[in-house]
Amino acid sequence: MSVHKRSDTGKWQARIKGSDGIRRGQSFRTKADAERWEREQIRMAEQGRLPPVLSGRESVASVGDKWIATLDLAVYKPSTINGYVGLWKRIVRPRWGSVPLTNIQPADVREWFLSMTGESSDPSKKQLSLSRRKQSHQVLAMILDQAIREGKLITNPARWDAVGKVALPKVNMPKEHRYLNPEDLLELVNACKEYGPFVYFLATTGVRFGEARALMVGDIAMTSNKLRISKSVTEINGHLVKGTPKNGESRTLILPDITLNRIKPLLIGKSSEDLVFTGPQGRAIRHANFRHRVWVPALNATGNQGLRIHDLRHTAASLAIKSGANVKVVQNMLGHKSAQMTLDRYAGLFESDQVDVARRMDQVMAEPACHENATKTPRIILGQVIPKPKPPANKGKDLVAPTGFEPATHGLGNRRSIP
Repeated sequence: MSVHKRSDTGKWQARIKGSDGIRRGQSFRTKADAERWEREQIRMAEQGRLPPVLSGRESVASVGDKWIATLDLAVYKPSTINGYVGLWKRIVRPRWGSVPLTNIQPADVREWFLSMTGESSDPSKKQLSLSRRKQSHQVLAMILDQAIREGKLITNPARWDAVGKVALPKVNMPKEHRYLNPEDLLELVNACKEYGPFVYFLATTGVRFGEARALMVGDIAMTSNKLRISKSVTEINGHLVKGTPKNGESRTLILPDITLNRIKPLLIGKSSEDLVFTGPQGRAIRHANFRHRVWVPALNATGNQGLRIHDLRHTAASLAIKSGANVKVVQNMLGHKSAQMTLDRYAGLFESDQVDVARRMDQVMAEPACHENATKTPRIILGQVIPKPKPPANKGKDLVAPTGFEPATHGLGNRRSIP
């Protein structure tokens, strides 16, 4: 094996000689990347694995198109697959589709990540959000992982460079959410007219839009106010697809009476299999139609321009926390995967609760009874604890007078040296 710099391209080339006697190599921008590739070949040889034949002729598209077409519904949710397809077609494939697999360098991937603008090659076009760029990078990395499984790559340049794992910037969650207070919420509910109960339900339960439109009458226990969330409806290419909630787990909520009373009229005359919330034709509510025909006009009428439908979920979290719910209750209510996720999103609301707790603590400690109990500690009289000694038979003779709380001691009367 050897690593040398090519005079014609200026790149560093690492070459290996296979068991068939044929030399194969790869070119890298840096010497460190070339040496890392060489070390990987040595490691594989020590493990008894022959390096794959790297012809360098196959493109990223040859692997990516096949990978996209074979995504398993048993592993990924339909909405997830639809998202991967969109990222591949609009962002990843236009940049990497024609590039040979062995020509992808970590430095090229980093440069693409920092300047990613989607389908446009115009540098003046607005850069994609950090979250969107990370999703696109993940799709490229997963496709290159598949190339490794097929023996067409040794390492993944989207995940590893010469010094180790590629570290991408973290996606910081927005610190400020938009919440509606009860008065503004009621005003918005009234502006949504016949869809008012639907909006009120979203804003007081925190149920996701897709979960709410999949809700059936049988999922509500009227006597116990229990609500079972076990389904969700997603729109994919204009089709409604039923699946499980976002994390794949069902959950049970307790509906406030005021929320249950709002939706009770919608349940009259329906069977347990009927949808609770429906559109004009009795079918599941379409997100785009609801937003265009109901949501935006209601925002304009109430002066809440820019409010998202998802902000109703944040409003529900805010109302629950102000009502005294702890983080575990809010986590279950919203269907978050972990309590840490709930804290990351709503830490500011829980911080305000800490102020309320401190004030209540002040009130508790300021109560007169508390101070009285703290200061009026009963005095312990040692005489009540240590009983008086009984006088000996030879009363008053050969005794030493007790000092302090020491009991009288016999046999010391003649030892005058002891004071």
